[in-house]
Amino acid sequence: MDLASYVASLKVSANIPPPATQFLSTQNGYANIYGFIVKPDAVVYRYDVELSDKVKDKSLTKGGGDDGKRGLLRDICFELVKDVFDSTQNLNCNGTVLFVYDNRKILFTNLRVPALTCEIKPERMTPFCRKFLRNATITFELQPCKGSSHELNLNDIPSALCPAPHKQADHSLRTFFEMLTSQSFINARTHRLVGNGRLFEEKEVKRLNDAIVAHNGVAKGVRIIANGGDKPVPAIVAEVKTCAFFAKGNLGDIVR
Repeated sequence: MDLASYVASLKVSANIPPPATQFLSTQNGYANIYGFIVKPDAVVYRYDVELSDKVKDKSLTKGGGDDGKRGLLRDICFELVKDVFDSTQNLNCNGTVLFVYDNRKILFTNLRVPALTCEIKPERMTPFCRKFLRNATITFELQPCKGSSHELNLNDIPSALCPAPHKQADHSLRTFFEMLTSQSFINARTHRLVGNGRLFEEKEVKRLNDAIVAHNGVAKGVRIIANGGDKPVPAIVAEVKTCAFFAKGNLGDIVR
């Protein structure tokens, strides 16, 4: 018998042991995953936000830069959108309008609101915004979302799942819940957004040296999970962390 015939005659499968089962157990403990309980028929509406200086042809909601610049622009955008929301009395909508905002281009509301374009004059801005924008007049534009569905059913879990390996899942549902868990902290001005899903306290925990300080925060994202035989639900995955940042202040004063 040649080697090829001998190898073909071997019954390799017979030597494979059965899967181990004695190590399976259930333990109670802590987890950093928290499921959402959503009311039936809950719906939100997604809008595109644009904030721009028409004179300089400069957008505040686009562009790159380092984390510091992007964080600064997020603060500016929030202050401007909050001013529009207050001055237009709920975005010109009858009823109590609530919103969540990523401090750049995405805004969700609990009620349908009309498209809106208006100007924000320097005298209406906070001193912080007015100084950064050099007394420019900013144009605010709010339009129903064009890139994704305008109306979002918060119980439509299948839309957030990837329908096939070659297709892209819709991230609108996960985006909304991630933004929702940040908004109350931003409104209270106790925390700042530092990139997508990263929220840090304004209060410093420790000053490491003249230029570096530590802040407590959380990095979070939303996933779709299923516990046992339960139906899939959105859940937030959160990781608490302490990170180092440059201290606030004039660079020249810090390095002296």
